This record gives sequence, structure tokens and C-alpha cells, in this order.
Amino acid sequence: MQILEIGEHRWFFGERVHHQVSLEEAAIDWVIHQDVDGLTEAEKVHKRFMGNFYEIEGYCQVHCGGFERCKGCKNCPLDLETVHRLLHDDPKEIENKKIN
Repeated sequence: MQILEIGEHRWFFGERVHHQVSLEEAAIDWVIHQDVDGLTEAEKVHKRFMGNFYEIEGYCQVHCGGFERCKGCKNCPLDLETVHRLLHDDPKEIENKKIN
């Protein structure tokens, strides 16, 4: 999941700094750049992952045979939309929670 998140972060980071960035630069920024809430992207993903651990584990169990059979991020069948759904971090969903 993290490699998918970092790949997506690469685009957002590039937009923020107004030029293309490498995957390595994006990974470093993903780990060290703190947002307005004082958390890095890595910390936010970890927090969301742990908060939704059982749902993610169940999904993996049904679709891949569970964490023990995981073939690694590069071979993960999860698309980015599914990752966001499992982490409950769709920007629209987050904004709706802030409003309500």
C-alpha cells in the first residue's frame, strides 16, 4: 500500500513545488514533510491503516489469501481507489466529516 501512496504523493508533491520530482524525492517528502495537522503523510497513512486494520486484513484474506501470502506492494492487486476506500481517506469523505 505504501508504494501506491508514495506514487500518488509524488504527483501532489510535484504540484506543490511546481516541477516533476523523482520517486525517491517523493518518498523522502512523504516521510518528513509535516502537514498543517503536524503529521507526515507516512504517519497519517499508518494511523489510518491501524484504524482500519481488520477491514484491510479481511479484504486481503478474501482477495489474496491474507497478509501471510502477500506478494509485496509491486504485485498487490489493489488499485489506488480500493486502497483509499480501505483507508477511509477519500478527500470528499474527509471533507464531509469536517463539515458534519
